[in-house]
Amino acid sequence: MKTNAEIAKEIDNIQVTLGNDEGSKPHMHEISSFLTYKKVTVDDKLLTSARLLSDFPKDDLVPTPTNLLTHYKLKVTDLDFDESFTDFSEEKGKSEFNNSAMFIGLNISNTANSQELADQKDDWYMFHTDETIKKKNSKSPKLDSNMVYNFVESHFDDSFDGCYITDIIKDTIDSNSANIKQNFFISTPSRRKKEYMSSNDWKVLSEAEKLEYISSKIGRYNLMHSNITKMAETLFKTDQNKKASKKNNSGHFDSLEEAESQVKKNRAKFIECANIFIQECNIIKPKHLVVYGEDTEWALLRMLDIDAVRQNRKIVDLIENHIEIKHYSGVYSIANAIKEGQRLLHAVNHNQSAIAF
Repeated sequence: MKTNAEIAKEIDNIQVTLGNDEGSKPHMHEISSFLTYKKVTVDDKLLTSARLLSDFPKDDLVPTPTNLLTHYKLKVTDLDFDESFTDFSEEKGKSEFNNSAMFIGLNISNTANSQELADQKDDWYMFHTDETIKKKNSKSPKLDSNMVYNFVESHFDDSFDGCYITDIIKDTIDSNSANIKQNFFISTPSRRKKEYMSSNDWKVLSEAEKLEYISSKIGRYNLMHSNITKMAETLFKTDQNKKASKKNNSGHFDSLEEAESQVKKNRAKFIECANIFIQECNIIKPKHLVVYGEDTEWALLRMLDIDAVRQNRKIVDLIENHIEIKHYSGVYSIANAIKEGQRLLHAVNHNQSAIAF
């Protein structure tokens, strides 16, 4: 297996042609990262899941990130990004890369660690933050609980230390996943309506049956195959309804032509994101693909609509055998984050077959 330094160099050599309206094109070290935190020790011992479970039992009253930091007398910065991982002059940069899993989010959230991240932080800092987020009209800082939950959910056992982490939809900043789903025509089926197919049933379907199933369950329109004008009309109508109800003050279109232009841009971006995703997988060679949340899961399945993805058997295998865990922004407690972490470890060790590149 290649070293951390070699993997980072190859990933950063991926050409990102998406860019934004100002023509700026990001580098991979600005929009992806490695899942690595500082080692947290308590009483000279590494903080483990067993210790967390003992100190924060499931029936504990509101086991929040604040309680965790207070209990162990830690600061948010104690859970910060392990910068030694990307100091490739040191021995750790020369160590073997961990490809046990590749973690996938949906898109960049508009938080303290996103828009100005490249100018403020070192390379590969995405998905990590030591910032505090100010509440509107308040002098009191709010703890960035997402980082703490992510630390607990997917890192504390060291099984995934240093694994690569990225987004499905690159260079698209929006903290509201509903906007992403709307603009890229990704609808998440309802579990209450039992619209999900079991993984065993999924595996026996032909490629044509899989595409038909996906199209039937996740929305009327398909970004890759539906008529652009029809999709633009839907997008424009939805946008105008939001504007009228004042539920959403961002991204309004002044005309149907603007909406149609955006649909075309989003289609081109989704294809480019798929091409980058293929390159990432070919470099990382992950044994497992781990996705954060159902929205990301169904965005990933939408990749099967793209010819370049479908024609790559190993990439298709990764997608078909993906592992979905709750997004760290939705676990709400240390106890639930631990539970998700345990479920992830069980899925990797027992439930899923590793993909061999």
